Amino acid sequence: MAKTSRHAGVSWNTAMSKWAAQVRFRRDLHHLGFFENEEEAHRVVVRFKVDNKIVKADGSRPSVLEAFRYDDGRLVCQYNLMKHSVGDIVGYVEPETGYVQIGYGSQSYRAHRLVWQMMVGPIPAGNEIDHINGDKADNRIENLRIVSRAENAKNLSLQTRNKTGVPGVAFINNHYRVTIGSEYLGYFDSLDEAVQIRKSAEARLGYHANHGRTK
Repeated sequence: MAKTSRHAGVSWNTAMSKWAAQVRFRRDLHHLGFFENEEEAHRVVVRFKVDNKIVKADGSRPSVLEAFRYDDGRLVCQYNLMKHSVGDIVGYVEPETGYVQIGYGSQSYRAHRLVWQMMVGPIPAGNEIDHINGDKADNRIENLRIVSRAENAKNLSLQTRNKTGVPGVAFINNHYRVTIGSEYLGYFDSLDEAVQIRKSAEARLGYHANHGRTK
């Protein structure tokens, strides 16, 4: 009668009447032998995976924070995974957002959040990780800071539709209208005066010095 194993990589070979141990690694199927005992076959499979950096020393699958290591803003593979080998730099820039994305298992992660958790610790609920210089692909730890969503909105690049070069300043009917958030700051005859009013409001409200930078 055919038997079924509860262990991955272990199966019953009817012709041999023994347990077969095998692992698919680097596109090849590695046959590790036949065994009388199911648990012995399982131990051989686990040892192969440990020796080849597929799993952790205890045989368990590494978490996403264990699977990679930080290296000057990049994440480097520490295990031989489905699509990557030890030493590979992982991640790709998502065209729609500019963030570096990393796939692991069936999940997708943003690299800057992984970097923060590796180097600093957990990210409290409701907080975000801001790229100080505005480059969303620059994940060096010194370019990251933890902020609230409201604080993050105070360090944004200049919107492409802005015509004056200064956020919150618009040229309307031969005057410069100045706003910040939902606050109206007035109309002014000169751009210099409008910019001064806007910058004063930014300082008062705690905006980052990089807010309004061009990409």
